[in-house]
Amino acid sequence: KQNRQTVVHLNFIGANEVSNIEKQGETPNYYNYFLGNDKNKWASEVRGYSEAIMYDLYDGIDLKLIEELEQLKYEFHVQPNVDPNAILVEYAGQDNISIDKNGNLIIENRFGEISENGLLAWNIVDGKQVPVKVRFQLDGNMVRYVFPEGYNAAYELVIDPYLVFSS
Repeated sequence: KQNRQTVVHLNFIGANEVSNIEKQGETPNYYNYFLGNDKNKWASEVRGYSEAIMYDLYDGIDLKLIEELEQLKYEFHVQPNVDPNAILVEYAGQDNISIDKNGNLIIENRFGEISENGLLAWNIVDGKQVPVKVRFQLDGNMVRYVFPEGYNAAYELVIDPYLVFSS
């Protein structure tokens, strides 16, 4: 029988072990997990959440996970005067990874493509979003975010990739 799945995963190189996670938007549905015969490994009424913030994924950089229109999106929140170059994402499990002519990150696997389109970034200044130019930088399977015109390090910086799945 042929294996009909593939897994592409992201490794956050140099990241901290996260112990502080804030969850918001508890879903009305819940899940039950029964693994093996050991009842100590069972979990019942496990809720889902529409948002979760993993504080200090990197020192001074939080990762926010958001369910939006039944898709997963994520944002990096970089605190003032923290270097976003600490973020280094290694992609693994894909057949190929590249940046297309429009600057989108294209992750190919045997079932199709995953693309990160519409990469955005902004500073938060007095509660308002001030756009910042950002692009992907690819070195082998490693991705960084670069800011060709810089950004204002005195304010929080948000980096917002957008995943699109296609086949």
